[in-house]
Amino acid sequence: MILACLACKGEKKADVNDLRDTFEAFQKEHPFLHLEDPLEDVFTSYIVTPVGGWISFSGIFADGPFWVQRLLNFLEEKTDYPTFREILDSSLALVKLTDATALRVGLVRYSQGGGTPKKITELPDQEILLPRKDSVIFSNEELLSFGVERDSLEDFNLSEERRSHLLEEDLLDNALERFPILLCEGYVVLIEPSQVCRAVVRSILHRVSMVMRGWADTFFEKESAEFFVNEVLRRLEIDPIRVPLPAPPESLPDFWPVCGQFDFGKPVLGLTFAAKLSEGAHLEQALSLDAEQVPVFETYIAECCAALSNVEGFTGGMILMNFSALGRDLLFGFNEIPEHWHFFGGGLGEWGTLRNEKGFDAFRLWRLGEQLDHSESLGVHLSNWSGLANLYAYWKSNGFLIIPQNYDLDSGQLRLSIASNFCHDLNVELRRRPDAHCRLNHSRDRWTHLQRINSGHHPDFDLNRIYGDVSSVRDGVFLGCSESSETVWWVECSEEVAHEYSRDCKFQLWECLLNWTDAAAQHVEELVPERFESVLVRLHLPNIDEWAVESLPSLEDLCDEASHSVDLSVDPDAGVITLSIPQAFIREFHRPANDAERALLHRLVEGVVSLSGSGDFQKIDAIVETILPNPDARHFHVLKVEKLENILARSGNAKVRYIPTEAVNNLQLGLADTVGRLKPKDRTNRESIVKFLTKLVEKQWEQIEAGLAPYDLASTVNLCFQQLDEINVEKSRWESTTRALLALHANEPWIVDRIREKRENLSLAEIANRLLIEIAVYSGASVNRIPISLVEHSQLTAKITVLLDLANYRDSIAGGFMKPEITIHPNGAIEVDRKFFEDVFSPYIRSHVDDQISFHAENYESYFSFEKETDADPASQTMSDEGKRFLRVFEEEFGFRFDVLGDALEMFHERAMETRQSLVLIASQDLKSMISRRSGISSSAAAHFIERFTLPIRKGWNKDLGRFRDRDVFPWCHRRSFSILSRPMIQIDKSPSMLMVSVTHLHRWFQYFLNNLESGYFPEHHFRAKGFRKHLGEIANRRGHSFARSALEKIEGLGIDCQLEVALTALGAPASPDLGDIDVFAWDKPTGRVFLIECKRLRVALTARDVIQRLDEFRGEAGDQLGKHIARVEWISENLSGVSKVTGIPQKNLKVVPILLTNDRVPMKFMERLEFPSKFIVPIQDIETIFHDSFH
Repeated sequence: MILACLACKGEKKADVNDLRDTFEAFQKEHPFLHLEDPLEDVFTSYIVTPVGGWISFSGIFADGPFWVQRLLNFLEEKTDYPTFREILDSSLALVKLTDATALRVGLVRYSQGGGTPKKITELPDQEILLPRKDSVIFSNEELLSFGVERDSLEDFNLSEERRSHLLEEDLLDNALERFPILLCEGYVVLIEPSQVCRAVVRSILHRVSMVMRGWADTFFEKESAEFFVNEVLRRLEIDPIRVPLPAPPESLPDFWPVCGQFDFGKPVLGLTFAAKLSEGAHLEQALSLDAEQVPVFETYIAECCAALSNVEGFTGGMILMNFSALGRDLLFGFNEIPEHWHFFGGGLGEWGTLRNEKGFDAFRLWRLGEQLDHSESLGVHLSNWSGLANLYAYWKSNGFLIIPQNYDLDSGQLRLSIASNFCHDLNVELRRRPDAHCRLNHSRDRWTHLQRINSGHHPDFDLNRIYGDVSSVRDGVFLGCSESSETVWWVECSEEVAHEYSRDCKFQLWECLLNWTDAAAQHVEELVPERFESVLVRLHLPNIDEWAVESLPSLEDLCDEASHSVDLSVDPDAGVITLSIPQAFIREFHRPANDAERALLHRLVEGVVSLSGSGDFQKIDAIVETILPNPDARHFHVLKVEKLENILARSGNAKVRYIPTEAVNNLQLGLADTVGRLKPKDRTNRESIVKFLTKLVEKQWEQIEAGLAPYDLASTVNLCFQQLDEINVEKSRWESTTRALLALHANEPWIVDRIREKRENLSLAEIANRLLIEIAVYSGASVNRIPISLVEHSQLTAKITVLLDLANYRDSIAGGFMKPEITIHPNGAIEVDRKFFEDVFSPYIRSHVDDQISFHAENYESYFSFEKETDADPASQTMSDEGKRFLRVFEEEFGFRFDVLGDALEMFHERAMETRQSLVLIASQDLKSMISRRSGISSSAAAHFIERFTLPIRKGWNKDLGRFRDRDVFPWCHRRSFSILSRPMIQIDKSPSMLMVSVTHLHRWFQYFLNNLESGYFPEHHFRAKGFRKHLGEIANRRGHSFARSALEKIEGLGIDCQLEVALTALGAPASPDLGDIDVFAWDKPTGRVFLIECKRLRVALTARDVIQRLDEFRGEAGDQLGKHIARVEWISENLSGVSKVTGIPQKNLKVVPILLTNDRVPMKFMERLEFPSKFIVPIQDIETIFHDSFH
């Protein structure tokens, strides 16, 4: 473009071929043009202002649209200053031309850039190029149609006089950057669309520097700091704190310091370094400190950090620096920062972009800092010249690892250079995801600043066309719109609320209506009169602060009451539909069938029909059915709450601290070096690998113990119990909404995957928090120490995840289910062949998860049915002999009556409901007295209760175990005696003995304890009394026979002939050797198939150790649990005469089908390398498939 401006002086009209010849010749002679670097990531961006919004071309001006937006807003607030109105109008006029150009060529906001870095720039084909030429030419009449006065563009015109100075100017600081248009006779040409942002910034800076001088700097610095604090630090979940800081030296610019804290003992120093507006439009001047200022700055930072290090429990902090550089280059460096502090600096535009990244908060930044320090400690020096966003994008793309797996720590070349284009895709996503833009509101009297909301669970966020007005929320107004059709559909709720609960309810109802409005938009589009560009749906919630959802009557009462309806009013002149939900109607939501939302949608469609004036009210039902074909689809739930953690939970979403991927991956760095790398020759030796992995497991375990030891035991237990409550609240939310989610998204695979992923992440976090409590009591931690922080807590949960993975690998290789192969990467990370986990363990666990998903979807009604209390039948109160025997052996085993369990639970429950607190800190002696009084038992019996269900402080993991075994402590084993599921009360001090009890966890333990007692699933060695052990054995035996009988009944119900427990001697087998019997012997005469069904009632295997043990028990070898059944099948297959006599099927027609029928899904089903074909291993829930022809 510069060449054209300098050389084109004739009258000949250039065509495409002229341009191509010149372009290609110039490229051959000028190596600079072989580079297209840096790459444009977001080709078209968007500028949001209080007076409108427009598409702009980003060019390679760093955060250009962002700075144009900031400066235009700066001018808009100060139009009373001389000439500010004029420069605002001229800048907006230029920006409007870029918007018109983009729309002409079909470019939408946040279009992605093209090209390849460091490659030759290619000229587009003629078919593409010619239309683009016309898109930058505007007649005077067209300018007026855009609201642009031609004269307002004069300030940006590349006049002949300005053009004549091009040869005298620098390549990167010339007139084209300031004057990107040509004013011609009758028309205007936008000659440099990519330079518009730069031109606007330079123009504004030039004018502001002349008018405001030093005041401009103060205003700009203040506003930059406010944006950083309110829009960035707050989004990073950094709370402000008051700490006196030293006065900044006069030789330094003002850094506008702020103090914050994101975790206990983790302060943050926020600084803003802004460019001087008074210095004018020299954008090539870098923002930096001079050589004399650097040491002064270092001293100032050290003094600030020293002041912040006095916060309680200080264990480290962060310095976050915001550079408001106005697109200028940034050269900012210093020699060192204080120990235990991390430094991150980025441009204000970078921070503004990164805040849109899901999961990007102060905790993640801290973990990035920890990885950088870890890398430095290994001698790896990082080189990143492209800013914070590029560093973060590199880290994320590398699986949140700074040092890649193939980076050799022993190579001696320990400098890691990060390429400049990592942030490309991240920048695109973080702009497209929120899709910030402007739109006139329905009344067309205010521009609304819209961002995408409710991205939902769908992986393709572009499918979501629902937006919310950011600014109106501050005024207590929820305003959003759907842009899914040509008509814009606004939904507004401006009801004033006084309580957090009411605000939450208001938001959920507004969001519900907004979602259904979006779903309805395309179906009712044709009904909207052409005069309306938009429709406003107002939601009115009268007296919402007085709504008492908790006092809902029972379902039966609801069915008898008169229906309550949504009130509808329509203003056809204004295009406004108002829906008013009375308090009584909220009860309509408390039904399994989605009658309430269907009624709401019906009223909405009725309002649209009324608005149209067509009178086609008979179409409403059909339209509603089209929009909502599945009655299970819903957005708003009013449910019965039974679990204590849900009753005590605050409004809003649960705050679960998931196990951070970046922390888990960082632990892989140098992992092998923690115990010494396995020699290459031993990396395929099973015994050597098992020993090596055992050492790694023990090292991780030691590190977890050491990591817990410095912290207050009570704070660790408290935090973990709080997290367990948050996890279970979140679980309940997903369980209760499963049916609705599946219905809303038509059971598409991605939503099932999303539910699976959520359940998996919640389960991992739950296991890790339980284990942290269990390890803490023998880690050496005690009371009256510093509380544990969330950072240390998440780091320890990550270590537990690594510990369990290593133990699983070890056990799988030791059991022969994984290849004895291990890879140790150059960076010290280890890798094993995960085929066993991918093919067997994960699909097996997923099958259970899918059963749970189906269960919760099928049992949605359980959240609504309130059962009325009825008088018990006197006959049912008579206890059976078996029940009496259970009570007797229970007391013999535990030393107290069975009903003491319920008394204790009830006592704690009452206290929790009274205090609205789940956690109770109580002396053992006081608890003993309370239980004794409550249940009327002796002090010694109460002491037995406390001793049996308390997890005591111990001197080490394998110390003070008494009669129990090491496996009762091993974190990777299930049903451990020394787990909080077996011992729910936690001893946190010994002198005197103090217990911490989570009442919510006590409820969960009670259910777990009763279920395992009733099922007979507890390991026998957990109990001392012979009578109780015998009772458990009888339960297991009885349940086994009961399972076989239930299988028989199901098969009979399918019309298949069958018999129970058929001895092989009845089929002609000899008495010796004893081949036993067939649990269920079934046959199908038409097909000649005979089913030899072995019924196995098994405990669910939930850990890798359990799965490996189960697979080992069912290999199908002699002596294991399948060996005898295989022997029976083999004998019968060779001796069919007896089978023929029993079944009446001719011997030649007989087909023997061996079946292993289980009470639940089992891992053997997914294991191909067994003597018994996995195809014939069938869980009871799939029993019908055995008799389908396709099964065979």
